[in-house]
Amino acid sequence: MASTAQVNSFLSAAAELEPKEFVTSFPSSFGLLGRSIIIDLPCFRHTTYIMLDHVYIRSVAVGVEFPVLETLSLLHCNGNLEALLSCCPRLCTLLLSGILFDTCDLRVNSPSLQELVVNPFSTEHVNIVAPMLKKMEILLTVMLEVNISVLAPIMENVWWYCCYTEESIVFGPWYLELLGLQVADRQGQLPLLHIRASVDSSLFPYEPNFAQEIEKHMVVDFSLLELDLKTDGHVLGALVFYLLQIDQISSSLRKLKIILLRSVVIIFLL
Repeated sequence: MASTAQVNSFLSAAAELEPKEFVTSFPSSFGLLGRSIIIDLPCFRHTTYIMLDHVYIRSVAVGVEFPVLETLSLLHCNGNLEALLSCCPRLCTLLLSGILFDTCDLRVNSPSLQELVVNPFSTEHVNIVAPMLKKMEILLTVMLEVNISVLAPIMENVWWYCCYTEESIVFGPWYLELLGLQVADRQGQLPLLHIRASVDSSLFPYEPNFAQEIEKHMVVDFSLLELDLKTDGHVLGALVFYLLQIDQISSSLRKLKIILLRSVVIIFLL
């Protein structure tokens, strides 16, 4: 099993070679903390691409910087992402997959970032500040509810999906399973809000919270609402009417598409 000292010695030696690209991966069976190798990331001054797999980034020392780093890929990594991003003044692309951060929150703050890919990530808090961001692809899983703040005013391509693993977002017997946004910079393709909901007749009559949760996800404008409804024999009119009364839906909607169980599709032009 590789020791922390051995791994950090290897990283220091690699940094001294001043590579243009640096890729390293450790089998999860080598893990020392959370099944990840513990590292203190040294300075890669001339590296434009870094990919790390199965590591715990324990610290980024004061004065360490990645002045020309353009692409950072973290796979199955732990650590303080905020501290790492603050050392990357020219970062353009950030890829996060299978990540567990110190706070279990998704926090991305980068004035230079243009592309963000997160797949998948379990969280209750999302905070993204990226004024130059143009492309965002995010897959979230949430147990109860999520708090979202996104400041990225010039996004052109968005693929944003959130899966709810518990029946926590409800309206009558309906519960929210999936919510997604798709926006592509392509002629003729309408910006899409996708909502998937199912029926559970055993749900207690909780206060409806569909509207509050859905509005949190409105990080971009849309004009097509696609409802994927598993009715189980229940009338869907009340749910559809309720959704259409949500301010951010009623003010943006131009086309409504309803997909029912057994592939029945109903399309309305508004």
